[in-house]
Amino acid sequence: MNIDINNLSVLFDDQIILNNISCHFPDGKFSCLVGENGSGKSTLLRILTKDIDKFQGSITDLKSDDYSYIPQNIDDPEFLSVKEVVELGFYQSKMNGKNITLQSHQLLKRFDIENLKSRRFSEISMGQKQRVWLAFALAQDKKVILMDEPLASVDIQSRKNFYSILNTVSQEDRTLVLVTHDLEIAMEFCEHMVHLHQGAISFEGPPKTF
Repeated sequence: MNIDINNLSVLFDDQIILNNISCHFPDGKFSCLVGENGSGKSTLLRILTKDIDKFQGSITDLKSDDYSYIPQNIDDPEFLSVKEVVELGFYQSKMNGKNITLQSHQLLKRFDIENLKSRRFSEISMGQKQRVWLAFALAQDKKVILMDEPLASVDIQSRKNFYSILNTVSQEDRTLVLVTHDLEIAMEFCEHMVHLHQGAISFEGPPKTF
């Protein structure tokens, strides 16, 4: 589904965070929302997820059934294994236990974390955790996936590998929006880019035209 933002402004304590911005994230594409720290990226994502409800302008009304959200700082689920975290993504599914186990196995294999399935989630690396959360999001089977700086503390090769995975996910007719300050890698891998600078849109379009 398309996500449209029109004439959006946000003020906190009389400070302008987003200044009358308009942009969109196209249906079935891997989009990156980029910009330096403090440019308003996470604020925009929090508006889309209704974590912030005080703003001017209009946005696409995303329902909870429309999207999966992977926030920037997410606590490790205590005592759960990697496999159990992925299986939690099916909590609203009508599949039986056998099919959930099968689908979870396929997601683990797809993201090259099958060998970690019995490991406690808290014990694996940050890059591996992001793959598990992505598998969890896909298990929810929603049209939109929103991610806020999922790879801030991950080495560059792991980031590139993760972005390659995201390219394959968007080809399944899902809309991906990833918030990042990593302009160079975003330009290499994403299909659509929105660049924020000091609360305003400085660029929107295919990365190759930036």
